[in-house]
Amino acid sequence: MKTIKIKLVKPTSEKLKFVKLIKECSGLGLKEAKDLCDSLHNSPHITQEMPIRDLEYDYSTGKTTPATIDYRAKFLTEIKNFEGEFAINGGTQWERDVKILKIGIGDKTDYSDFISNYILNKFDNSENLLNFALSKFSKEDLQDIFNKIDLD
Repeated sequence: MKTIKIKLVKPTSEKLKFVKLIKECSGLGLKEAKDLCDSLHNSPHITQEMPIRDLEYDYSTGKTTPATIDYRAKFLTEIKNFEGEFAINGGTQWERDVKILKIGIGDKTDYSDFISNYILNKFDNSENLLNFALSKFSKEDLQDIFNKIDLD
């Protein structure tokens, strides 16, 4: 089963909504989802691992099938709408990707996808990382990027 690691940086007052999101995206039961939410709130700044659902139960056949929804992406997208602040990384698979990329295995897309996810998920030094990356572009490249931003 896939996992992510989550740390509560700033508590959320939307605990019920948070429990529902954990339950839906993890496949945990209501009690387990509530326990995880409570544990994150009772131990702020401690990273905890959360499973991510990759199977769905088909009640008509009584069998499990691969999930039709990317629950990791759903969790990462919806958590951004919550009051509070969370630090999230990809869990075990994320750690494997780090090790693989550190030894130089991977193509340009692997590196850019990883860096993009890293920045978008608000890791501790993501602002510094983004500023470093942007400093490597020429003024013309930055103007092209700027012109692609929808400012309306």
